[in-house]
Amino acid sequence: MGFKLKFDKTDILAFLILASGTLLYVGLKKSDTKEKIGGHEAVDLGLSVKWATENVGCCPSAPKGSFYSWGVNELPDGYRRKNYKWVDQLNDQFDKIPYTVNKYCTDSVYGLVDNMVQVEPADDPVVTSWGEGWRTPTYAELKELFEKCKWEFIRNWDAPGNCGMKVTGPNGNYIFLPMLGYNKSAYEHPPYGDNVYGCYWSASLDSKRPLAAMCLYFTNSSYEIKSMYRFLGFSVRPVIDK
Repeated sequence: MGFKLKFDKTDILAFLILASGTLLYVGLKKSDTKEKIGGHEAVDLGLSVKWATENVGCCPSAPKGSFYSWGVNELPDGYRRKNYKWVDQLNDQFDKIPYTVNKYCTDSVYGLVDNMVQVEPADDPVVTSWGEGWRTPTYAELKELFEKCKWEFIRNWDAPGNCGMKVTGPNGNYIFLPMLGYNKSAYEHPPYGDNVYGCYWSASLDSKRPLAAMCLYFTNSSYEIKSMYRFLGFSVRPVIDK
């Protein structure tokens, strides 16, 4: 297969141009610095924490990472209300209060109140899978990534059709967040919204609506932090303190 190499003078990136004309990133920014912590790469973006270069749960069957319900450190039997670990009671009136919970709740209307608004380490899939100080980012850390970084949609990151956001920090270093979609019922292959949506959990509950938690949600043209139901299966990108 024919190819040629091209260099971007402004970003100091190498591109591989396939015979088909597809443009792939194959180089790293010269200012990009990575270090291995517990076997996983960390990048300093110039923010309050360092960010991992991959999602938690990467394995042969899920090379870009697994999908987790919020506050649950293992993969469920499915991503429905009835499968959610912390569900207490189901309600057929889904448009009102679809279910109540028995952990992580700030309002008795929604379940058993414990006023816990951050995922405990024992329930954090990053802590239990990676250890070594790695964890799920808080809402404040996602907000910092959202507000202080440059976001750029990339259609072909390291393979044709691998869409996502290149997120560049104030110091010029960057990470790539693939748009993997999410699971909303059973295990879906491919997931719902694959290469259309990027959905990444924070470790923070929506304290005003505790059936939901805060997440990073983006498409090819927009990105935001929003509240989504906890039983949904989203990606998790780990962080580590400096």
